Amino acid sequence: MGRQNERGLELTWHRPSKRWRKRIEGRDHWFGGGNGVSDRTSYRAALEKYRKFRDDREAAMDHLRHGITARPVMSATPVTLESLSAVYTAMVQMTRAMNPTALIAGIDVPYDPEVAWKYGVPVQLLTSVPPRQTDDQPADEPARTTKTSEVDRLLDQFVAEQKRRTELTIQNPDAIPPKQRLGGSALRCVITSIEQMRKHFHKARLTEFGDQTEQALASFRKSLDDAVGKGKLKGQTVNAYTKAVGPFFRWAWSNRLVAEQPRNLAAITRKYAKIGTAQPLSVEVIRKLWAAAAGDDRMRAWIAVGLNCGAYAMDLATLKPEHLTADGCIARYRHKTTVPMKHKLWPITLELIRKTRDDEIGLVWVRKKPKGTFPLVEEKAGGGGKYDGVGRLFDKVCKRADVRATWSQLRDTSAHYVENVANGDRTSNPELVSQFLGHSDPRMARFYLDQRPERLNRAMLDAAIDKLAEIYNLA
Repeated sequence: MGRQNERGLELTWHRPSKRWRKRIEGRDHWFGGGNGVSDRTSYRAALEKYRKFRDDREAAMDHLRHGITARPVMSATPVTLESLSAVYTAMVQMTRAMNPTALIAGIDVPYDPEVAWKYGVPVQLLTSVPPRQTDDQPADEPARTTKTSEVDRLLDQFVAEQKRRTELTIQNPDAIPPKQRLGGSALRCVITSIEQMRKHFHKARLTEFGDQTEQALASFRKSLDDAVGKGKLKGQTVNAYTKAVGPFFRWAWSNRLVAEQPRNLAAITRKYAKIGTAQPLSVEVIRKLWAAAAGDDRMRAWIAVGLNCGAYAMDLATLKPEHLTADGCIARYRHKTTVPMKHKLWPITLELIRKTRDDEIGLVWVRKKPKGTFPLVEEKAGGGGKYDGVGRLFDKVCKRADVRATWSQLRDTSAHYVENVANGDRTSNPELVSQFLGHSDPRMARFYLDQRPERLNRAMLDAAIDKLAEIYNLA
């Protein structure tokens, strides 16, 4: 039995991705999804996968150290170069792909000294391991080698460039133009798209970009559209899988790495219509959350700003003292879109901000730890995800209130009321919602207007915010 968490379960439910997770030696391993932590059927299936993965891993480790066979296909003779190499390959593939059947895979993983040292594989035995034929490989095909094709090399080079952009964005976002920033979440989307493209190119046996590139891309898109037609994929998933196709080829062409761009890029990157996913909360739920946060002025301040300004967690985390104006407003350029924004603050919001503000490291609110002071929300280096201090604490308030909600739903809720209640006749007003949420405005006229946040005329938005105060009635 593995170590159990605070719920008494061997696996942990990862709420953002809706999957079961186990952290082994500092790395997350995933064992299937489900409908929540109470979904016993999915938990039992995930637990079975995890235990099989654990047993195979331990068997491979045992074989590595003592020469004991880990699978019937491997001989029980003492450790040899071939058996040691096969186990090393299996350990790398299991760690990276969480695939227990990798124990019988061929030797197609480049030698990694760090992994070899971790599992005790002698360096001198694996620095030059010859490829071998596998049982499931056709006899008329040559054995796979570790030689990198032009396609793989360029895809890897593009991913490395995007990781560099993410690291620069995390280190000093203000020094990078908005269009060149790339956060950890966006990086993960890019990598997912590149890997899907790589997988199809391997299947199509495309090793270099040339005359066959357009045909390979067309078959890639056709396979995705067919999957949508059969109900295996959603349109938004196809959008995600093709997200990096255009940027990759434009990058490769602009750097003279390919002779020309595929002429069917527009067809390949065609988007499926996006379906609105806003989930506004009722006023009753908002009041339950407010009551559950009683005694925690800091959380109440965050909820008030979230409702008052339609703020995401990152909007709170990047709020600076200079954004708070003398006339009781928040005036700033939104961090995500750089759109100028100015929100009139309710009296309760102003009071809570005054009582709870930290004003450290150039931010209104911070996260204080023994190791130092940090922002509320941080992107992890290398695209490893995001630490959301706001969302974590808000989840605890939701549990106390016995409410199923996410922080982004506060933004959805206020946007809903701004659109439908601000103009007494309940007509839709997208322009007003765009002002409230800080969405990008594509009209060229914006470039000819004085758009400094402190000079914005937001009389209609101020009236809508006053109406929100009456609706929520926070006290």
